[in-house]
Formats: sequence, structure tokens, C-alpha cells
Amino acid sequence: MTAKWQQMEANAHALPYLEYVAVMDGRTREEHRKLHHIVRHISDPFWRTWYPPNGWNCRCSVLQLDEDEAAGRHTQPLPTEMPPIQPMFRTNVGINPMVYSHKHPYFATIPATVLAKILEASGELQKFNPERLGVLLLDRSKQFTPLDVPGRRGKVLLHKLVNTHASDYEDVLAEAMFKASQGNTVELLPELNTEEVEIFYKKVFPNSNHHGKHPDYRLNFTDYADLKWPTGKGKNTFKNNIGSAAKQCEHAIIKLRQVQSWKQLKSACRLKMEKDYKHLQSVEIINGQLRRVYTRKKLGL
Repeated sequence: MTAKWQQMEANAHALPYLEYVAVMDGRTREEHRKLHHIVRHISDPFWRTWYPPNGWNCRCSVLQLDEDEAAGRHTQPLPTEMPPIQPMFRTNVGINPMVYSHKHPYFATIPATVLAKILEASGELQKFNPERLGVLLLDRSKQFTPLDVPGRRGKVLLHKLVNTHASDYEDVLAEAMFKASQGNTVELLPELNTEEVEIFYKKVFPNSNHHGKHPDYRLNFTDYADLKWPTGKGKNTFKNNIGSAAKQCEHAIIKLRQVQSWKQLKSACRLKMEKDYKHLQSVEIINGQLRRVYTRKKLGL
């Protein structure tokens, strides 16, 4: 359809109108039947959305007409309510070569060289910082730098786009080192900007259940975790930090600046995990020199 559209544009001086043609038989979808015999100028916005294909296995096509043919046709007016079309088909691939939405899973696995060409052809390339784009186009495993871990029981893998000058970086790194000392593999993850999220989120944060969110860690290539440290001592402050982490992942790590009652902390964990964040699997609390992990199982949930 892309090549055909480009050819029709080249012939538009002589054949400026298009007619939507559906294959009318027992298998014709009702939404496509409603578009049959619609005639519009090739420049009409109608074709930006409704140029076929308009669904999987769509058999519709268009017929190019000159002015006399268009005037003589028994044309179909636009429906009062346009028929629903799946979002990924609401485009004209001749005008916009980006067949799939940026959020389509296809972009998580497409080869870097092909993706770069698609971005360039669609005019999207200019939106990206060249250095950051260079990292994001790498295979995911090559986007990380291994760090030295004392004792070498586990691994810490630092994503090349992590802001190591951020105010919380040292705390985030220290916790990663602790997890690695227990034998875990810990990925330190970056924050992506809006344009990067649309195309690269699924690649950098595979299998995340919170699209567009940026937890600090990925543990053992499966579990996402986020580190929070309340600035106050109140119970509500602690609960709010659980909530902030839960909006990004399934495992919260809370590092308290002031020692608090374990009884109250446990009660707060149970309340938030039972009522507000049923997807949250664990809350790990660093309370002074002690550390405890409250899982759903331990809390009887």
C-alpha cells in the first residue's frame, strides 16, 4: 500500500480523486462496508486515517479517478459516526512510514540498524540526543557497565545512562552493592525522557508492569525494586514512601533516617499491602543498623 500511495500522489495532477473499495461478500466487515464507495480528493484528511488496510487481513483497496469519473460516481457520504478501527491501523503508511506505534512491543526487539533507519525516515531521529540514542540502540546487555563488588558474590551492572551525579546516586549504589554482596545480580536503571520512553521503555525495562515508571533496580533479571528514604518520622510519611515505590514496581526498599518502632512499621506495611497496593510483593526496611523484609506471606496476606 505504501508504494501504491506514492504512485497515486505522482499521478494526482491527472487523477486527483480516490474511491474506497471494499470487497462486498459474506466476509466483509460492517465497518469496512460503511466505507465502500466513499470518494474524496487525495489531499482530503480522510485518507490520513482511513486509507486501507484498516484491520488484519483487510481486503479493501482504493481506485484512483479523474474529475469526470469522480463527478459521475454514485458516491457514499461519510457516515455520521465513523466506524471503529484498531488504533494501530489509524494511519496512512504511505504518508507515515511508522506502521507500528512507538509503544508496540515490536520496537523492543527490532535490530538497531533497522530502527535507526525507521526513525530517520519518519523524522523522529532529530528528537533524540545522539549520545543517549547511541546507547539505547545497543543490545540491552551492552548498555550496562559491570562494577567491582567487594567479595564478588554477586554483580552490579550500571546502565550507561544512569545519572551518577544525582543527589541520591550514592545511596542507590550502596544498596546495590549490599544486594550484590548477598549473591544477587543488580541492575542500576536510568530515567528515560518522554521520547525515549515511547520507543525504548520495553527494551530497557523488560516485563515491567508499570509502563513509563523508573524503578532504581532490576534484581536477578526478574524483579524490579525502588529505594526510598523518608525525610520525616511520621507514620504517614512512611506510608507515602511505600506508595511512591509501589507505583513503580513490586518491591519497595525503605531506608529510614530515624529509628522507628518495628511494630508500627509492620502495621503500616500490612495496611498498605492489603488495601492499597495488592500487587506489592515485599517491603524491605532499613531501620538503624537492622534490616527486615516483610513479604505478603510473612504478613499473612
